[in-house]
Amino acid sequence: MITKEELITKSKYIRININTSIPFTIDLRTHKVLGWQSVDNSKTIYEKVCDEGIYSLLDENQNEIFRLEGYVPNKFLPEEDGYGDYITLEINDEGEVTNWYEKPDFTEFIDSGYCTIPVTSKENIEKLIDNFLRPLRTKAKTELIFTEEEEAVCCGTHAILSVYKDSTLERNNTFEISDYEEIDKEKYKKIIEIIKTLWIYYGIQFAGNSFSGHRFSKHHRLLFIIQTGIELYEEYYLVKALNQQFPYDEYPTKEELGKIIEAFKESYNKGINTKEKYLKIMIP
Repeated sequence: MITKEELITKSKYIRININTSIPFTIDLRTHKVLGWQSVDNSKTIYEKVCDEGIYSLLDENQNEIFRLEGYVPNKFLPEEDGYGDYITLEINDEGEVTNWYEKPDFTEFIDSGYCTIPVTSKENIEKLIDNFLRPLRTKAKTELIFTEEEEAVCCGTHAILSVYKDSTLERNNTFEISDYEEIDKEKYKKIIEIIKTLWIYYGIQFAGNSFSGHRFSKHHRLLFIIQTGIELYEEYYLVKALNQQFPYDEYPTKEELGKIIEAFKESYNKGINTKEKYLKIMIP
């Protein structure tokens, strides 16, 4: 994971892609718009962007290293009172942004953006999906069937590709691979190189009047989710449920996959007596 200090050091340009304008790039050292041309020599860019912008930090060779999608990072881009919706750039006849901050704040990038520098090769990630995630998902579907709970319904085992090092299924820029369709590598080709974690989760939905001795109305629903992750590194990947590192091209054995399923079952047994309507358990 790139640190804030590394991001500040490596970032030399920002490319701004907003909904009503052609993408343009600003040199963070000179505050000048690259290739600036204006008929009337100066211009004010004032746009209501809301959550439709893409802001890319570039290195000295103008390769993207970090990306923020959504609301305007007004701690980094003028004006301060833009409320995340507006961007205002005053550009003179030399193409310089004259209202640029003296010290732009990278916090919004770190908090809500993601690193686009590949951790490992696309081929390694595709092999992990085919040789680890898919077999694990199949094993979970066939073995995590709790017949004593008549009203428990499996709502799916899913694989998640995430551009974030820390997983959150609710965050944007997670890409789901479901049970019900083959993995479409063409669909994921734009993001598969910058994936930082792979996740699998198993979901159980309880419906009806009872489960584990508790009484509920017929409209009650309990969603119970167990999930575990695989962290990607340059030379190896870490299977969190096993707390074990594997070199690329080596994958957990059937016995090791069984240990992950047992961890799922253990988490299920520990959490089943909850009275919460939604429960999510991370392994480990």
